[in-house]
Amino acid sequence: MQEKQKKGNKKGMSSTGKIVAWIVGGVFLFLLILTGIIIWMVVTYFSGFFADPEDEINKYMKKKYGEEITLVYAGNSSKANLGDTEHKVALKDNPDFDFWIDVNGLFRTNVEGDDYEKGKKTYEKYQTIEADMLDISEFGFTRIKEGQYSTYLDYTEEGFYRLNVQDDHLLSRYGLKEVALKDMMELIEWIRSKGVDIGQLMVFWRPDEAKEGYQMELLIKDVQLISSIADLKKEIAEEHPSTLSHEIEERLIPKMKTLDEERIIPNVSDQDTHEAHWISCNAIDQDGKCSNMLLALYYETDGFYPGHHDVVQDLTKVFEWIKPELGQNGSVTIQVIEKGVEEPLLNLIELNKSDENEMIGVAWENDQKEFQELKMEQGEQKE
Repeated sequence: MQEKQKKGNKKGMSSTGKIVAWIVGGVFLFLLILTGIIIWMVVTYFSGFFADPEDEINKYMKKKYGEEITLVYAGNSSKANLGDTEHKVALKDNPDFDFWIDVNGLFRTNVEGDDYEKGKKTYEKYQTIEADMLDISEFGFTRIKEGQYSTYLDYTEEGFYRLNVQDDHLLSRYGLKEVALKDMMELIEWIRSKGVDIGQLMVFWRPDEAKEGYQMELLIKDVQLISSIADLKKEIAEEHPSTLSHEIEERLIPKMKTLDEERIIPNVSDQDTHEAHWISCNAIDQDGKCSNMLLALYYETDGFYPGHHDVVQDLTKVFEWIKPELGQNGSVTIQVIEKGVEEPLLNLIELNKSDENEMIGVAWENDQKEFQELKMEQGEQKE
């Protein structure tokens, strides 16, 4: 009896062990399958992180429109905007048919929407002037190569069109030459003759080889307001106030040469390039005059010192000459720096047009006090 009971117990334990083994095996198999699914999902998801944005956009375009595209300009995607940006694309078989695609996703490109219909309408409008586009070469303009503006005609958020062209001249926003302004004026008149609602004009200038191909752009926001070169200059200055700088310099240079012993002379930046300047107009008023100006000057220190009577006298004359160049409520910051000194003193004299000429000396003295206080603070911090 005891032997039979022992055998029964052994048999029972064997069955229990099998059940446990089956349960453990089942759990292991489940976990194995679950791990495989998770790995597959992770690999599938993260593979999109390294996918080419152009491929992702092409999938979207083929599904929605049956069209293939080429990415012509990639928008800026960064952590700051979480990948929310716009890319410019063009139909693969028609580079003049371009439009913007809205995307998001810092690593993975997700298409949010497109301007295909706007691009289509713009291309249809372009076809009405395409045969005449060679005319603009007579004014010195060609197609822009930079992807963002690579088509002649673009749509704008304001609801009208923008013409994009490149000028073959090497120009500067610090001083537009008369010949360039005449060329732009002829182009604007040509635009009007075509009956297309072109509201803006984007002009790129020939890349500056001295600056490793750096290329400047000039946006004229409202072509319809322009009927003369004077209107053109004002409209350009609205967007690029620095274009007034060169004209102001030209008027001031003869006067600057009358200062005795050249105690005060222009501090010209970028001396070896076509953008050399020492006056910067940073804003204009409604009358097209400079309302915020920076004037960069050197003063010779040989025999003089900061606040020297003769230096202040010269600066007072400069301020007097600058006043007519400023708008009604204009202001100027005169930056004066010692020349030929390893650690030169820098003085910033901030003035309003309404200030009396005597304010030059007061402003210089106040700047010197601030400078000395700053030096004392720095010395105390070092200790």
